[in-house]
Amino acid sequence: MIFVLVYAKTIMKYLLLLFITLPLISFSQTNKNSEKKVNPLALYTNPEFIGGQKALNSYINEHFNTPKTSTFKGEIIVKFFINENGEVKTPSVLKGLSKQLDKKALKIIAEMPNWNPGTQNGKTVKVMYAYTFKIK
Repeated sequence: MIFVLVYAKTIMKYLLLLFITLPLISFSQTNKNSEKKVNPLALYTNPEFIGGQKALNSYINEHFNTPKTSTFKGEIIVKFFINENGEVKTPSVLKGLSKQLDKKALKIIAEMPNWNPGTQNGKTVKVMYAYTFKIK
């Protein structure tokens, strides 16, 4: 009886080892194609406001003036797209504070000058972007 238990325990260990290593063995195939696969994100660049992030913040601060009597504090998040030509398209409010401030933020984004468009694999592409207006 003891022999059967020891034998069964040994078989269970081997089965457990087999089940653990089986996926490693069965899925570790060599790549027959000698070409290197390139990660598509490795050749991706984000759109950029002309002059960079500092210039974008400066542009927003110059055009977005909140009334000093405003009681609103928080954030307005505006989503928009930069198309293949660098134009700002379809701005919309993801998170707002008031109709008046949201409308003002949308107007500023819609009237922004063109950006340097984003690229993927050397071609310009449409990219979604979001900007957060911080109201203090």
